[in-house]
Amino acid sequence: MSLTDKTISQALSWQEQIGFRGRFVHACVIVDDIQKAIQGYEMFTGTPVAKLKQTGEPESAKVMYMGRPTPARAWQTFFNVGDLRVEILQPDDHPSTWREFLDSCGQGIHHVGFEVDDPEEILGKLEKAGIGIIQTGLYNGGKYIYVDTLDQLGMMIELLCND
Repeated sequence: MSLTDKTISQALSWQEQIGFRGRFVHACVIVDDIQKAIQGYEMFTGTPVAKLKQTGEPESAKVMYMGRPTPARAWQTFFNVGDLRVEILQPDDHPSTWREFLDSCGQGIHHVGFEVDDPEEILGKLEKAGIGIIQTGLYNGGKYIYVDTLDQLGMMIELLCND
């Protein structure tokens, strides 16, 4: 079996185990200076970004990182280039998947986000496949869950469930 055949076989097996269905909503880039990144993206794409905002207050966001509460927050904005929606995010210094990524990898693509209808069903299947949760939290209108799919997919996945 060739490497490509093996990779395809593993991916199909994983899909059968998980049966993941979701709607792609964005790709996220972690940066260390969001103002500088906004200027660069606007200049490069010719597309203005949405309003810069800070993620929710710790009391309402209820962020859990590696199973523990954290007051982590981030500055974020979104913009569209054609059909692609990009999130730009600058983490604060509190423990979070965002901060860990920036400290260990530098700036770059952190995750791809998918909107899902039934995150609990997907999380149950992920758990059975040995795929854990890295971070969860609430946002105005829903909940997010980062799952540890780096080994299987080469990137992190964010599940979004809107109210």
